[in-house]
Amino acid sequence: MNNLGVLLKYELKKLIVNKVTILSLIVGAGFLFGITMAQYLLISPNDKYIAKRDSVLDGRPFDEMLIKEVTETAVEFDRLDQIPADNPCYQIASYMIRLLGTYMSVDGITGAYSLQELTEGKVYQTRIDMIEYFLEYFCLSDAEKDYWYQEENKVEKPFIWCANHGPWAMRSSFALTTVMSIMMIGICTAGIFASEYGYRTQDLILCSKEGKGTVIIAKLLGGEIFSILVGTILLLSAQLPHLIFNGVHGLGAPCQIVVPFTSYPFTALQLLGACTLLYLLSALLTGAISMILSCTLKNGAVASGVICIVVMMDMFLSIPAEFRVAAQIRYLTPVQVLNSSSITDPRLLRIGNLFLTSYQTAGVVYFSLAALLCLGNVYICKRKFSCSGKEIKE
Repeated sequence: MNNLGVLLKYELKKLIVNKVTILSLIVGAGFLFGITMAQYLLISPNDKYIAKRDSVLDGRPFDEMLIKEVTETAVEFDRLDQIPADNPCYQIASYMIRLLGTYMSVDGITGAYSLQELTEGKVYQTRIDMIEYFLEYFCLSDAEKDYWYQEENKVEKPFIWCANHGPWAMRSSFALTTVMSIMMIGICTAGIFASEYGYRTQDLILCSKEGKGTVIIAKLLGGEIFSILVGTILLLSAQLPHLIFNGVHGLGAPCQIVVPFTSYPFTALQLLGACTLLYLLSALLTGAISMILSCTLKNGAVASGVICIVVMMDMFLSIPAEFRVAAQIRYLTPVQVLNSSSITDPRLLRIGNLFLTSYQTAGVVYFSLAALLCLGNVYICKRKFSCSGKEIKE
């Protein structure tokens, strides 16, 4: 066990002090931090008091009285989207535009309301109509629909309004951060095993006292720990500006204020917590994939290139929802499951009487695949190193 600790420290040191790693982390973290800061520093002067403006209506029920107050304010400016950014109703108007606008733009759904006709019942019914539309669109079975109806009943109404700018921005940043994290981990960990072949040191590992077991395990543990470390650094770089400008404001709001068409009975903080856990598990999986490619391809540049190409393809590949199984599997990739759409994937995985949501399914799949790939890596390394040793002996 002591030998494993020493070897693990050595592997981590090799990864962390590598010039390519340091440069990649500085560039990646700096890019995410800079692009997020720009959202706040480059906004118009009227928006620079976002937190103060948005907190005016916090804590009020999103009911008939508040909706009427917003629509009456909007009438003064003709339309909801003409409310000035310095008006306390601006954030609620933006939320209603997202909700009602999606409702009006979906084929087969009609019933747009004028501002004078908007009521609490119509606004909430619009949301329910959209949820039912998505349940049909994603080809859910009756049992799956019943599951979401039960979850919807757990969501307290009327919602307690809380400014959604901070939580919404934090959730939106996961999409780009995930892409950056996968590419960065792929680039930095692809040489863990490939470098042994490049420097022709794989036979030294075979001949060493800890060669067939402890060294390989140390490399795998080092790669996975490093993957989590890289993922954490990039995530903090992207989220820190949001915390600086918004603090924890709005994290206690119902997640429906951030993601209108979901039936999760969560708060915004719980939703972000689920996204963070999935993000870190995706970092583990990426590390495992990168290392097994490193071992099998024996070339770090090729291994990292494969990962980057797959990520780019994943960003643009689309499978129609009618192909239920293929579309559901495709949506479980980190880039897709952590996207920033107005609805989370409602498709469920049924195991007997148990239903797993897309978040739960993705978490189980990522962890299980990472473990299996690491075990497979141990087996492959032992065979490859053993074969190399036999060739030299001969």
